[in-house]
Amino acid sequence: MGRVLLAGFIASLIMMIWGTFYWMALPTSIHGFKAAPNEDSALAVLARELPASGVYVLPFPPNDMSDEHFNEKHKTGPIAQIFYRAEGVDPLNNKVMFEGWVHAFICALLMAVLVAMTHNGLQTFAKRWLFVTLTGIFATVSMEGLYPIWWHHVWGYHFAVMFGQVINWLLAGLVIAYIVKIKQPS
Repeated sequence: MGRVLLAGFIASLIMMIWGTFYWMALPTSIHGFKAAPNEDSALAVLARELPASGVYVLPFPPNDMSDEHFNEKHKTGPIAQIFYRAEGVDPLNNKVMFEGWVHAFICALLMAVLVAMTHNGLQTFAKRWLFVTLTGIFATVSMEGLYPIWWHHVWGYHFAVMFGQVINWLLAGLVIAYIVKIKQPS
C-alpha cells in the first residue's frame, strides 16, 4: 500500500506541474477559449438577468421535450449553457490550488490502485504504463466527448482538455508504472 500511496502522491505533483504549464503558460487560443467582444456589457447583462449562481441552459427544455416552441428555438439558436458564479472567485487562490491537487491525487491514487489490482497482466513497466495511459485516455474521452455531442459545445475547447489530460496520464503513467511493481506469482 505504501508504494501505491507514493505513486499517487508523486504522480499528482507531476499532473499539477503539467496542468499549470498547459493552462497558464501556453496561449489561451490553444485551449479553444474566445473573448467576448463586449465583455463588460455581457457581464452586466448576466449580473442583471441571472438571479443566482448555477448552470443555466438556454433555451430551457420543458419536462416532456415535446414543446414545439422549445424545439424551434433550439434549432434556430442561439443556444447556451452558462456556468455562472454571481459572487466571483479569486481564480488562483490557495484553496483552488489545493483542491486541484487533491483531485489530481485522488485520480492518480485510484489509477495506482487499479495497477496494483492487476496481478498477472501487467508484469512489465511498458504494460503498466500503457494500462495507465489508455485508462486515462478512456476516462477523458468518455467524459469530455459527451459535452460537444449532447450539450452542443464547440469541440475546440474539449479537444484542448482531452489533449491536456492525455499528456497528464502519459506523465503520471510513467511514475505509477515505475513505482507500483506487480509481484510475480510464485
